Amino acid sequence: TETMENLVSAMFDFKLPTLSPTRTTNPSNSPTDLPTVSPSTSPSYSPSATVAPTGSPIIFAYPSEEFIGAIIEDMLTKQVAIEQKILIPSNSEEPSFYSFDGFLESIKIMADGTVPGKYFYVGHDKPTNRELKKRALVNIALFLAHTKTVAVQANICDEQNVDRVNNKLPLSNACGQFGESYQDLRCPHASESFMECPPDPNMQMIAVVKGENSEGSVPPFFCGPKQYFPFTGYYDADTNEILNESPSKNRAGRSDVSACCWWGRGSAQVK
Repeated sequence: TETMENLVSAMFDFKLPTLSPTRTTNPSNSPTDLPTVSPSTSPSYSPSATVAPTGSPIIFAYPSEEFIGAIIEDMLTKQVAIEQKILIPSNSEEPSFYSFDGFLESIKIMADGTVPGKYFYVGHDKPTNRELKKRALVNIALFLAHTKTVAVQANICDEQNVDRVNNKLPLSNACGQFGESYQDLRCPHASESFMECPPDPNMQMIAVVKGENSEGSVPPFFCGPKQYFPFTGYYDADTNEILNESPSKNRAGRSDVSACCWWGRGSAQVK
């Protein structure tokens, strides 16, 4: 609730109404008799077939550079409020991973169609269209609310190990948490398959460490081939130790971290 209040305050200059609307007049009575309709005679000709639709209608067009520029200018007027109320972690002593300049740059890239077939909606048509501008600001506010909840508030860039199995945090949670297998996730439509990356069993990677004041926190995810990590253990929060004497499986039954480099990343924790 506090996050949404801050977003509304930062993104829009209006107050919610304090009174419920009142009804000024009573509706008129329903008609007592239903109208009767006589059946029409059969048509003297056969109806012609209409042309089948060729595709889904385009509801939103790509925004123009002019519209994107207008939204960016509007965001600049709210920079202080966004930085002080949204782009700040719960522990204000930690330097934030997220900046206002990075936010604007991301909006520009994702709004102009750089990613084929996908773009972040910031309005279309002309910048003078106030209704479309409101839609754009609502979309940005919702995005910021999501990122505040899943990443900014905890000041994380990469997904954290949080899924306990038998009161342990398996290191193999890098392969997927809560029963998921991240490397087996696929785009829902065949037309988006070009955006999928094939898992590489030889890839080695370690997640970005959470903030500077992260001593004593859960270790970051990592991945690597079975020749180096035939199995992995778990993290013991009570002793702040990694115990690798025996395999510790995640909910999906994995105890290795081969090709498990696909944990959530970024402000939206995209996998």
